Amino acid sequence: MFCRKCGKELEDNWNTCPYCGETVGNVELEKEGNINKSHGKSKLWIGVGVAAVVMTAVTIGVVIGKTDTSTKRGQQTVKENSVGNAEKSKEKKIKEVKDFSSQDFETMIGTSISELEKSGLKKADGKEEYTGLNGNIQVTCQGEMIQSISIEGEETTAPSFHKARLGMSVEEVKNNLAEAYPEQEEAEGMLKFLNLEKKSSVECCFTEEKLNKIHYRVLSEEEVVSYQQAKEEKLRAEFIFPDSDKKYLSEDEVRAKTVGDLMVGRNEIFARHGYMFEDANLKSHFESTSWYQGTVASSEFNSEHVFNEFEKKNVELIKKVEDEINGVNTAFIGKAGVYCTIDDNGNGWTGWIKILDIHNDILTFELGALTPDFYTVMTETAQITSQNTAQYSEYGLTITFTWSDDSNMFVTNSGEISGTDSGIVLDVTDRRAYTWSAEFNR
Repeated sequence: MFCRKCGKELEDNWNTCPYCGETVGNVELEKEGNINKSHGKSKLWIGVGVAAVVMTAVTIGVVIGKTDTSTKRGQQTVKENSVGNAEKSKEKKIKEVKDFSSQDFETMIGTSISELEKSGLKKADGKEEYTGLNGNIQVTCQGEMIQSISIEGEETTAPSFHKARLGMSVEEVKNNLAEAYPEQEEAEGMLKFLNLEKKSSVECCFTEEKLNKIHYRVLSEEEVVSYQQAKEEKLRAEFIFPDSDKKYLSEDEVRAKTVGDLMVGRNEIFARHGYMFEDANLKSHFESTSWYQGTVASSEFNSEHVFNEFEKKNVELIKKVEDEINGVNTAFIGKAGVYCTIDDNGNGWTGWIKILDIHNDILTFELGALTPDFYTVMTETAQITSQNTAQYSEYGLTITFTWSDDSNMFVTNSGEISGTDSGIVLDVTDRRAYTWSAEFNR
């Protein structure tokens, strides 16, 4: 039986509940009543328990259902992500460029970063660098500006740079790059081409005379200044008088040179203007310099027209010192210009001689007739043999020009000559007197 107050289970022979002190009373009745109550409570607790179990089961089912659904959804998401990544990976592999041979990477300079990506290059993780062909192409950037481009590897798949391509010979590379990058430096196995105006350089490395690496880079301001200074110093070292076209030379600086240097120094004033030398030593010397370009034949060169005032005075000064050292007291007295005959030889020819140039003991002249028609017969050079004499000797004929002063000369000939114009030549040089013509030298 159970205590009606506290509900504790009691022994049948107990009259008082030892738990709460309640009097048990009629044991049979209490027992029966308690049994009934107990059954009621048991049924109640069983009902509650069943309900709880049912609710728990439902809850567990819901949770399990949700978990299962979430799991399935998670698995589906993972699966979808895996598929997406696989597709992206597949897409990357499809876009990977393995042949850049149709591209010229000089065109990349000055373009946007997106153009690098369009070309097929990949950005390196954590770096402002783009690569291709397993690192054989490397392009570094600073912001949006390309700083360097390096190309090596297989010539069949590598890009070109200003038409220079891996595998080319030294001469082929020079032909492609020299015009755009005019300054050059050369070392063993390497050629460096520079464009100081654009602040850029292209280094080309060679193995067995074949191009195997191209490296372009942007030059800093300091590098450009340094290259310009070195270039200027190297250029000045090729001259005896580097500034003879920009200032008047002093007699002291002229006299400080050897007689050999004086001859070269005087002639370099002519060389600056493209004078083509007939003297083999002078020709060889100036052709060995980096700046000389012979473009004007001696017969066409007119120093009076092309020289500035500095150059005219400096040529005179150098020649004066040269003659003094060589023991020549007076320089050649003849002057350039048109001379006409002032006598009549009875054949109707009025002769004319044009002294085109007097240079380096060489006199260049044209010879012909004014009447009855203006006619040029020959253009030749004569050797200056003294301060007032020059002599032409060719094809069996010798013509001698002798000046009495800077405006008057006497012309004679000796020997024989044949040909269509031989008569004119002999007539206008046969003991003829000539004078410098103001009319034709305006």
